[in-house]
Amino acid sequence: MLNNQLIYHFNRYSQEQLFDIVSNVDEYNKFLPACNKSQVIERRDNFVKATLEIGFPPLIVESYISHVTLDKPHLVRAQCFEGKLFEHLETEWKFSEAIKDNPKVSRLMLILFIANIVHLIDLYTRL
Repeated sequence: MLNNQLIYHFNRYSQEQLFDIVSNVDEYNKFLPACNKSQVIERRDNFVKATLEIGFPPLIVESYISHVTLDKPHLVRAQCFEGKLFEHLETEWKFSEAIKDNPKVSRLMLILFIANIVHLIDLYTRL
C-alpha cells in the first residue's frame, strides 16, 4: 500500500475554517484537481456519501462513491467505494493548530493511502 503524507501550514485560516472547506464535499469539483463532479447523495451529522467523478475528459473519466467521515474540527476521512480505477483509496485530512495559542496559524496534514491501482493497463489502452 502506498502511503504519502503532506503537511501544510496556513497563516490566515483557523483549524475550523480549513475543516469547513475540506468537509464541503459538494464543492470538491471547485478545489480538488481532476475532480470534475461532486454530488452529495446522503448527509448525516458526521457522515457524507457522495458521487465523485475524476479524470481528464474525454480521455479518462472515472466515477466512484465516496464515504466521508467528519470529526469537526480535527479530521475528514474519505474512502472510495464502487470505483473501477482503485481497489482501495483512502484520504485523511487532519487539522490542528500549528502554533499553540494562535488560532490563525493552522496545520493541515493530508495522508493518502492507495492500494493496487487496478485496470491501469486498460486505462492506458483508452488513451
